[in-house]
Amino acid sequence: MVGEVAAGTPADGPRPIQIWRPRKVDGGLVFVRPEPGPFSDHYATRRRISAAKPRGTTRVCLFGESVAAGYLYAPHLTPARVLEAQLCSVAPGKAFEVLDFARTNETLDNLVTTVERALQVDPDLLVLWTGNNWNLLETPECSPYFPSQEGRARYARALRKGGLAEVAEWSARRLLEHASEALEEIMVLVGSRDLPVVVVVPEVNLGDWENRQPTPWLGGQDIVAWHRHHRAGVAALDRRDDGEALEHAEAMLRLDGWSGPAGYRLMSRARARRGDGAGAVLAARAEVDNALYATQALLGSPQAGSMAQALLRTFAERHGLPLVDLPRQFGEYLEGALPDRRVFLDYCHLTYEGMRLAMAGVTAAILQVSASGEATPRWQVLLDQLPEPDVSPPVHATAFLGAALHTAHRMSAVTPSQPLLEYWCERAAAASPDAIGAMRHVLAVRTSELPEFMTRAELDNQSLECPLTPQHGWRYAHGDVALQQAIRTVLARRGVAVEAPPVPPLSDAGLELTDPRHVGNPLDCFYPYLMPESGALRRAYLRFAWPKAHFHFALPGPRPLRLDVTLRAPDTTSAHSLTATLRVNDGAVVALPVDASWSRHTVELAAERLRGGTNHIAVAWPYPDLDGASALHRAIARLERNQDADVHPVFGEVSSLRVSPPR
Repeated sequence: MVGEVAAGTPADGPRPIQIWRPRKVDGGLVFVRPEPGPFSDHYATRRRISAAKPRGTTRVCLFGESVAAGYLYAPHLTPARVLEAQLCSVAPGKAFEVLDFARTNETLDNLVTTVERALQVDPDLLVLWTGNNWNLLETPECSPYFPSQEGRARYARALRKGGLAEVAEWSARRLLEHASEALEEIMVLVGSRDLPVVVVVPEVNLGDWENRQPTPWLGGQDIVAWHRHHRAGVAALDRRDDGEALEHAEAMLRLDGWSGPAGYRLMSRARARRGDGAGAVLAARAEVDNALYATQALLGSPQAGSMAQALLRTFAERHGLPLVDLPRQFGEYLEGALPDRRVFLDYCHLTYEGMRLAMAGVTAAILQVSASGEATPRWQVLLDQLPEPDVSPPVHATAFLGAALHTAHRMSAVTPSQPLLEYWCERAAAASPDAIGAMRHVLAVRTSELPEFMTRAELDNQSLECPLTPQHGWRYAHGDVALQQAIRTVLARRGVAVEAPPVPPLSDAGLELTDPRHVGNPLDCFYPYLMPESGALRRAYLRFAWPKAHFHFALPGPRPLRLDVTLRAPDTTSAHSLTATLRVNDGAVVALPVDASWSRHTVELAAERLRGGTNHIAVAWPYPDLDGASALHRAIARLERNQDADVHPVFGEVSSLRVSPPR
């Protein structure tokens, strides 16, 4: 007999564990989840968990975020499955069961609740793997854009008290308080049962992933100098002049008070090419540590910084908990080199090799806990003995292609991202022939003006053995032009002909290029205006935090066009119009007068300036002429009036950029 426990059961009755709901089955308590949909969900796919564990079995519960959930490989390969296979392999006389309670977008409050509810299934040991989400999800009040009225007021007080340095310190204190409280609450929950807890300190991709954030307001006109050093430093790296690149990186950091992630990324790249591995690691960690939610303009990535890592180490030491320190473990495995694409797919999610390596450390820790004084092998010894996870080629290919999609769409690159995009596309194509079809589907979707679900490529993707899903970036509503170029390059190397998709004739209404599909790099826009409607009120225009904005559109062939653009440069106090420049396909420059008010301009484009296929429009903004200190005082005043405010210069705003046939 099967029956679900009523939702209104007493507090001491069975309660849901995440998505798993309690039911009585033949007199026993089980927890059952709904059937996963075609695009999966945030949770492990196991349908049923019995409250009573099998006799003689050591039950391990794994908790954590998307890294612990096996993001991009899940549900086919997950750390929980790897861990269970490793434990059963190295301890053949014992039985282990690993229950997977990791989930994407996990927060600390929800983690505490999940641990509490999971005690209903009588675990013998817990594995706690958290920290990557803390920099983005745990302090929403520490932002000038999204907070409550109280949050805005506190941000203003911190800004008035000590500027952006005080804002950074305030947000760090808030995060430390919240994380410490959550971890201590977990220890109270498990303390009464004397349950061992293995703590995993997360590591992040320091070698490949880049965090390009513009500097907040600086005093006087130092903004101009900072951006010029940034541009010159990238150019120096490109021509392999590492000494000059280091000089520009240091100049940027002196200007922004050694708080800018972009400067540290340039420094890390230059040091690595000079053979200074230790210096490159230090600079890369400083980059992650300074990509702060409280002072960011562009959408960041979940990554555990030094503060989160240190907090977890201190927590484990204080309570005498076994610790799996992935930064140290990966550093030893990689012989001191930057952790990169060998162990990471993107900003923090693990490759097959990285997952196996991380779980070897957890396996060693669990064996040590359950050894009753017996000597146990370290992870280095275990790694040579552990089984290879059984992963089909299409699963690998989909994970690699997902890595390319994430890199194209989520990484705000300081240096050119094209080599990394081509690397992941090449890995996908080499892993499985299915990847060739999947890449064709990505091209078809990204070049279509229709929503993904209305395209034939959507159906074709679903017919693959391991289709791309939203977690892989399948439904990103952007053109990702760099990714399209990488796919075409990789397919051409393999002799795969890719016909350009037919481009429909331009309608009389034309194309609005502020649509995300036509914005060259959406991450150049202020992040609140990329978020869903429920997260913030979206403005009816794009706001750019960098000196250049890029747009792309396709034509079936060269033809004359009319370009109507409505724009402004809001952070200017000049009595005279400044000049923005518009360039089409690297051709002649058109000068557009701009000031703090909206203005509309019409540009007639001759057919010879355009081409069949992809066309590119670049808008170069004038530098803001506001004094940085005055701009921050203006931000304080807005926050005190319960309005969002900018702590970064706004180079330009575009309300409309429309190409249409001449009238």
